[in-house]
Amino acid sequence: MTILIKNGRLINPSENLDKVMDIFVEDGIIKEKAESIEKQADTVIDAAGCYVMPGLIDLHVHFRDPGLTYKEDIETGSKAAAKGGFTSVICMANTSPVVDSLPVLKDLIDREKNEDIRIFQAAAISCSLKGKEAVFKCTVHAIRAKELPEVDDEFASDVSEKAETLDAYRAEVKAQIKERKENEGKAKKEDQAVEQAVANAEIDLPEPMVDLQAKQMADDFARRIMQQGLSVEQYFQFTGLSEEKMMEELKPQAEKRIRTRLVLEAIVAAENIEVSDERLDEELAKMAESYKMEVEKLKEFMGENEKKQMKEDIAVQDAVTLITEAAVEE
Repeated sequence: MTILIKNGRLINPSENLDKVMDIFVEDGIIKEKAESIEKQADTVIDAAGCYVMPGLIDLHVHFRDPGLTYKEDIETGSKAAAKGGFTSVICMANTSPVVDSLPVLKDLIDREKNEDIRIFQAAAISCSLKGKEAVFKCTVHAIRAKELPEVDDEFASDVSEKAETLDAYRAEVKAQIKERKENEGKAKKEDQAVEQAVANAEIDLPEPMVDLQAKQMADDFARRIMQQGLSVEQYFQFTGLSEEKMMEELKPQAEKRIRTRLVLEAIVAAENIEVSDERLDEELAKMAESYKMEVEKLKEFMGENEKKQMKEDIAVQDAVTLITEAAVEE
């Protein structure tokens, strides 16, 4: 398979290169770069007015998988990144369950390697992002001597913040493993239940609603790349995209998000799910604990609109729980 890219502005910082050139690619490998290449190729791309450059890298993305896939998932996030010229991303660990154990991490890596972009998965250095325990994975190249500690009460007290005896530590580890397995199973069931509920729903979406959601997604994307020092105009120049083309490419994902949200909001209304101020305070307390800040300080940063949105999100999550439990009962 050969590709000839003509008339593109080639930018390659590693070569201090910035000029209009042709590029000849064979089986995915750049074979030649020159001001003019006259060769036969399976595919010829006229890149006039476009930038040709190494793939962009996003160091901070949220694919919401596992646990919040009604917002985003690995497949949709990867496609959006690829469409935008991002060939490598780093996914954050604040999913549900949190990526704080080898089984969760391995499951994500196994699924992420099937996508068209390179996905690097960040993992939490503390259990449930609570800052109480750190577990690191490293490669041991050699062992000169191996001395195993005595597995006794002293060992238990050294490796645990709570347990003082070996029996207590065993019970603690067993409880942690059980909790993680339950969370993983819960997240999987929730995803399946939501997908089934959305598939069964018949919704005729107005075009303006889809356009608005796509616009919000585009705005979110713009904020992310601006945090990395790249303006939207520069991004369009680098990728050859336009605002109109990006909006069209975002519409399928926007429609999926709207359908999911509408179904869950309909369940909230039908089941009369309400979130009290006390419940909101409980969730804010959990958030403050994860951010290592005082809850009152966190409240100062939140206006009434943010609190209202958070209540709606909690209600939607309660709806997810409701349909998941109903699916299990059947």
